[in-house]
Amino acid sequence: MKTAGRLSWVLGLGALLTLVNWGVAQSGPTGNYQVNVGSPASYVWDLSGIPGLTTDYSLEIDSDDASVELYFPRDIQHAGSGKISGSGVRTVRMQLFDEGGLTDIEFPGTYKTTGVVTSSRGVCKVTMATTVTGSAVLDGLNRRLSATENLSATVNNGSLTVSGKTKTKASASGLGSISSTDSWVDQPMDDVVDGSWTLRLLNLVTTRNKVTGTAEVTLHTSAVHQYSVKGTYNAKTQISRLVVTGLGSAKGGNLTVTIGPDNRVTAVKGRIFGQAVDVTF
Repeated sequence: MKTAGRLSWVLGLGALLTLVNWGVAQSGPTGNYQVNVGSPASYVWDLSGIPGLTTDYSLEIDSDDASVELYFPRDIQHAGSGKISGSGVRTVRMQLFDEGGLTDIEFPGTYKTTGVVTSSRGVCKVTMATTVTGSAVLDGLNRRLSATENLSATVNNGSLTVSGKTKTKASASGLGSISSTDSWVDQPMDDVVDGSWTLRLLNLVTTRNKVTGTAEVTLHTSAVHQYSVKGTYNAKTQISRLVVTGLGSAKGGNLTVTIGPDNRVTAVKGRIFGQAVDVTF
């Protein structure tokens, strides 16, 4: 009887310890968390929402004999991987200045933009190529028109300045072509305040040592992008490591988020929209 009683006591203690350990594992991250990233070294730029590159876009070519300026609004998508793309048909306004004076016309133009954005240690690099084609009457004849721009630029996140170069070319069938190269250094960024952004971890649930949920990233343009969250919780250290993976427009971007023993976000690292993020709190 004494042996049976001791056995029952041991089994009961083992069950109690099992419940206690399981309960500790359940005390991982739950609910919502928010961090605001304002460090210039981890700024994330959203090119799809900068007016000078979209709604107020212009393509300018200057030579000794003539100059051409084309204006049209364009839509560009800045993917989570950092790739830039855009295409469509727009009404293009073209102003041609030559020895004959000013020619001011409009025509339906088809544009295409491709590019990529990367960053490292607070320096963001952008390359983009844009082509627009169409037809219009010039010098009494309907002519095929085309223009291209190749842009390479570097953003200094610390000083909020841009340095870069553009190579542009315009042509009209039967009239020839003109081309030009322009460069600039440390030009202030007038269209944006800064590249700060916000990460929200939403509806986190810890089951044993597994953490799941969703997340949102809000960029400086107020654009909101969706992410999934999966990770692990270490009951011994009370530290959680989460993998935040981009969905839809954010696809191709990933973050690793650390939540410490005090149940707050302590670090965010990874790459979203082509730009490196490495910040601690």
